[in-house]
Amino acid sequence: MYRIRGRILLLQPVLAAAVAGLLLFAVVPWMTGRGLPAAIDLTAFMAVWYVLILALLVPIRRRARLNWATLMGPTPTRPVVIWSCLTAVGLVGVSIAALVVVFVPLSYVAPDFVTFWLLEDIPVLFRLSGDHWVIGDLLALVTVTVLAPLTEELLFRGLLLPAWVVRMGRGRAILLTSLAFAILHVDPVGGFVFAVVVAEAFLRTGSLWVSVLIHVVNNVLGVILGVAHLVVTGHAGPVTLTGLQETWWFGAVGAAIGIPILVFTLRRIPERSRSAQ
Repeated sequence: MYRIRGRILLLQPVLAAAVAGLLLFAVVPWMTGRGLPAAIDLTAFMAVWYVLILALLVPIRRRARLNWATLMGPTPTRPVVIWSCLTAVGLVGVSIAALVVVFVPLSYVAPDFVTFWLLEDIPVLFRLSGDHWVIGDLLALVTVTVLAPLTEELLFRGLLLPAWVVRMGRGRAILLTSLAFAILHVDPVGGFVFAVVVAEAFLRTGSLWVSVLIHVVNNVLGVILGVAHLVVTGHAGPVTLTGLQETWWFGAVGAAIGIPILVFTLRRIPERSRSAQ
């Protein structure tokens, strides 16, 4: 892992975003004479972005002489799979609570900031109307539940975290990789908590499959909640400031469910020897 440089790894999402934006919003309109439909432009960008990151990580992995089996680690057993799914449920609850605790109070004292940072930045991934909305929704589903977890776990936990553990120790490596992960997410507090828990799970089990599984289940639950809200309200647009303030009780529910589950699972993180078949 000493062959991997953290700064080079962190440049990959930036480079991939630049290339994806150039391809989809400059090259494609120039070649076709029209831009992408609104129902698929964001999801297409995200999908291409993650695929490009994965492609850019391949030569880094090869230079570090890491094969996929070594990088992914042991396949989790059934008890570890159950533990991972339960941990993901707890993380969803805590993430909802963190978002409400941070942004609902801020919405009263700094409404413009909350609108700019959170509400206007929440991507509309799933829709019920518009040209090609079915394609856009399917692409969003694959991106959120497959591409995003695999790419982010490979980058932050599979490559960056072990490299920084070697250089600066376990505690600082978890802290810094979690901060880097949180920066890429709209809710940095929830993202930071998620990253710390998943990093600890990865280091304790020695299996990237575990962190990927937690991430997949976490995102699937997020999609289910988002789609349920969309179906019930029929509203696919961004949440309003008033809407955010009126749903403060979501945070209480999330905390009541998520914190006890997360405390329970964190006390029972599987050890490396137990996650190997």
